[in-house]
Amino acid sequence: MNNNTDDSLDILHVYPQFNSHDTLKVKGTREGLLLLQRAINSLISSAGRPEGVTSKFTTYTADGEGFEVVLEMLPQNAFDDEFLPYVDTIDGGCSRCNSKFSGDEQMSTNEIGDF
Repeated sequence: MNNNTDDSLDILHVYPQFNSHDTLKVKGTREGLLLLQRAINSLISSAGRPEGVTSKFTTYTADGEGFEVVLEMLPQNAFDDEFLPYVDTIDGGCSRCNSKFSGDEQMSTNEIGDF
C-alpha cells in the first residue's frame, strides 16, 4: 500500500476484454492510477533501451488483496507471436490458459524499476 497520510489505498481494478471489440476497463483510486501513470511514463521515457523493457508495481483491489502489475514495452513485430489477450478461449486468448507469459516465469532483466 502507499504511504499517504490520509490512508487512501492504491486501488486498481482491470476488467479484461472477454472477446474482440469488447471494452477494456481500468478503474482505480487516484493513488492507484498515479502508480499506473508513473510506470507507463517510465517505460515511455526509456526509449533507446533494449527491447522488452518492463516496469512493475504492486497495488490492491478494493477488498485489500494485493497483486503485481507488470508492464512491458515491445516493438510492434514482437506481437506477431503473442496470443491475443481475450479471456474467451474461443478467440484464441485466455491469458492464464495458453499465454506465453502466465506471470509465473522470470521477468526480463531489463526491468526499469518498481513504483
